[in-house]
Amino acid sequence: MQLFVNGEMNDVPVSTLAELIALLGHSGDSFAVAVDGDHVPKHSWSESKLAEHQSVEIIAPMQGG
Repeated sequence: MQLFVNGEMNDVPVSTLAELIALLGHSGDSFAVAVDGDHVPKHSWSESKLAEHQSVEIIAPMQGG
């Protein structure tokens, strides 16, 4: 499936948001995820089905100003 992840097209073998996050190696609670601009809470990741060409943003906090 082709998805835009943080603005870049990726061809990934996933069907849910949880699978994508695991495939990309993200772990812990220090990031947030949005699909097509809508925040998806962590408890919903395994139930969140992805569709071709959706946009997924993985956002981590940064220090600085």
